[in-house]
Amino acid sequence: MKISVIIPLYNKAATIDRALASVLEQSHAANEIVVVDDGSHDEGIERISKFNDPRIRLIQQPNSGVSAARNRGIDAATGDVLAFLDADDHWLPGHLRAIAALADSHPHCDVFGTSYLIRTGHGADRHPLIRACHFASGIGAAMPNYFAIASRSDPPFCSSSVAVTKRAMQSVGGFPLGIPQGEDLLTWARLAARFQIAYCPSNSAIVWQPDFGSAQPTRRPEKDDQVARALIGLLAGVCPAERGSLMRYISLWHKMRGSMYLALRDCGAARREFRHAMKYHPMATALWAKYGLSFLPQSSVRHILTLWLRISRRSAAA
Repeated sequence: MKISVIIPLYNKAATIDRALASVLEQSHAANEIVVVDDGSHDEGIERISKFNDPRIRLIQQPNSGVSAARNRGIDAATGDVLAFLDADDHWLPGHLRAIAALADSHPHCDVFGTSYLIRTGHGADRHPLIRACHFASGIGAAMPNYFAIASRSDPPFCSSSVAVTKRAMQSVGGFPLGIPQGEDLLTWARLAARFQIAYCPSNSAIVWQPDFGSAQPTRRPEKDDQVARALIGLLAGVCPAERGSLMRYISLWHKMRGSMYLALRDCGAARREFRHAMKYHPMATALWAKYGLSFLPQSSVRHILTLWLRISRRSAAA
């Protein structure tokens, strides 16, 4: 089995050294490392050139977005299995060994994921809150229903802790273009609807996130919700046992968008998203609670959301 690592790069000169070093330090060596520079205008390319390793391939293209960069890497990669790593994240030394073990022990699977740690700019680590994921610690197993897990928790794996066979990635058309938010979540959903997943619950990737320190989102949800339409389109193709879980996952997507609108004090848009969410999961208690929040004065909403966020973070840490 040949493993290709794909790293999309856009103005990440400050972190690309760390990402590349973590790949080169893997206990299970990668066969090739494809870095796709998406029109960066910092010194990231110069930093890559300092790594004297023949496995590193640099591809440059005009700025086209992270999905286009990943897809360019998919097309150029020669490996059977493609492991993805964002340029501002890094791997622990055993990540590729865990991926290789999953691929060897589960030849019927095409998606291989591990858990991860979320690290803020202050260096504090947070474990993702992954419910209904009953795997023995450190032991990989087939995931019976991705949507049952992802609809109740943080994603079980992310764009820096997942690997996919090249044939599976190409069969779903790679990463969707023109979707600035949620393109990775949609990709995992498309894969989960068609292919089997092997999963290891050990944390083998570090995902760096800014520490915003408040409930205020950094950007608005896209008005044209292409992700929701694509997720709804998957309903016709999943087996009956997964249909209910996928509906809850669609509800969660609308709930997340509603929560962002609520934090931005756009209560009308928030209510619209919450109503969409209720269509797919009408019995969700937390969803009805947030829908009720959207009718309160905006000052009260902000105070309650901030308190809610603090409690959620403390619960996740515990």
